[in-house]
Amino acid sequence: MGLRSFFGLAPAPVVGPYQFGGWANLSFLLPTAGREALARQSIEHIGRLVDLAEFAASLELSKTEYADKNGAFIQWVYKKDKFQFCDRITIHVLPQGRDVALGKITEYIGAKTAQYYTGSDPQIIDLFTNEGSCLFQVSQNNQRKYIQLHYLRKLGISEVPDSVQVTRTYQPSEMTASEASILLRITQILRDDYLVPDTETILVDLSHGVSILAEKIGEQLRVHIARDSALVRPAIEVREKAPEVFVQFMKDFVRAHIYQRVQKYVPSSTREGVDALRKTLLRNRELYRYEDSELGDLEGVLGEYLSGSKDLGDVVKNVRAGGFWSGGGGGQRQKVSSDQVAPLESVVPEITESPIIEQRSDGAELDARPPILREDISSEMKILITDHSYPQLNGFGTFLGLSDRLMRTEAPFFRAPHTTRVLWGGHRVIYIFTNITGELSLYYDIELRDPIAPEKAGGGAFSITTLITAKRIFVPVPSDLADEFRVETGSREFFVRFDLLGGNFEVNIAE
Repeated sequence: MGLRSFFGLAPAPVVGPYQFGGWANLSFLLPTAGREALARQSIEHIGRLVDLAEFAASLELSKTEYADKNGAFIQWVYKKDKFQFCDRITIHVLPQGRDVALGKITEYIGAKTAQYYTGSDPQIIDLFTNEGSCLFQVSQNNQRKYIQLHYLRKLGISEVPDSVQVTRTYQPSEMTASEASILLRITQILRDDYLVPDTETILVDLSHGVSILAEKIGEQLRVHIARDSALVRPAIEVREKAPEVFVQFMKDFVRAHIYQRVQKYVPSSTREGVDALRKTLLRNRELYRYEDSELGDLEGVLGEYLSGSKDLGDVVKNVRAGGFWSGGGGGQRQKVSSDQVAPLESVVPEITESPIIEQRSDGAELDARPPILREDISSEMKILITDHSYPQLNGFGTFLGLSDRLMRTEAPFFRAPHTTRVLWGGHRVIYIFTNITGELSLYYDIELRDPIAPEKAGGGAFSITTLITAKRIFVPVPSDLADEFRVETGSREFFVRFDLLGGNFEVNIAE
């Protein structure tokens, strides 16, 4: 409001990014001839004073963390081109998933390769994201984007190109024995574990700091590995200094670094692959005594009834003939107790000691992923526990072994990429595993003898941390449920059912 000698004249239409308001009591303000508004020159005077106030506010904001959070400040910089005020405005950088201040970019990059990307295509982001580089993801907000691009271009950082080029292909005679072993193992793992029949892995030089490039040539999948990539050096060291763990190291290497690049070519990740997988799986339900006892023949008879291969009359006849109700017959009770709970480190030490940690872009933590394969390990344990939080195991401290029958009939499902959801409440804990296409789900329903405390009821999606050994499939137990599956002395009993479901499968937990 414009005033002169505290006498109100008229409002002054002066609006800036901060939308400052108030009144201006100035002796030189003049109204128009009709006194319905302030004169143009008076409005300009007030505008200049407001500009000074905004400059002062921006100068102070630029020194604080609020420079990155205040929309009015960013709008003011965009409008005035005051880039010297922007050192504290941040930009997102991958694969680290951090927000870095523009004024710290040079220090943060160090000796790494740096590029920026203005789009949001996850495939391009995955392609140019690796441990030896920094990919700056430019904001989609026009004002913030304008400021970030000014800084990046001023520093000479280049934009991600439309395509990656193979600048050199190395022949076998040019490779070391370790490099050849790495290519051989990647090819073998993709063929055997991921069912990609026609695969060729090639050692090359790739442009723009890219580490891995996968492409389909006809029916063949070609995986190009950059010889100078930071990913290759640890693999060479393991092969030369610890050859006894090289095979398992390479399985983790493929799971963490190769799979995300070849995912769309993996049969189990496609519709046709799901149809083939569905045909190999049988629908089963099982009475499974866990950490207590297993009724040998009775379990088999009930399993036949639950699967529909025998009707109830046949089951009753078999039960009476076998004397199950009286405890007689040929069924043998097998006692399984706390001696089948073991520290995870003693059963699968290769996982806890593995240097491979999967890098995932923001929002991809819950995406379908392949399991951790340790099929050279044979153990009778049914629960694995650890007090340490291992990044390779996504921080889980308890792993539950699924039933023997599920291992025999449904293992192909778990070897394919899948997601994990868990719901719990009352006496029930329900695991829902879903194939990457969302067209095939398997549920594993556990009925506890003792109810879960009401305040602990819950559920959600969790990072895929399925562990497959030679004899058993282990799945992670959320921390809120860990006590339900800890058996320090004595034994415990669970009633288990599982089944395969086609189509999308959504479950909402009831209050």
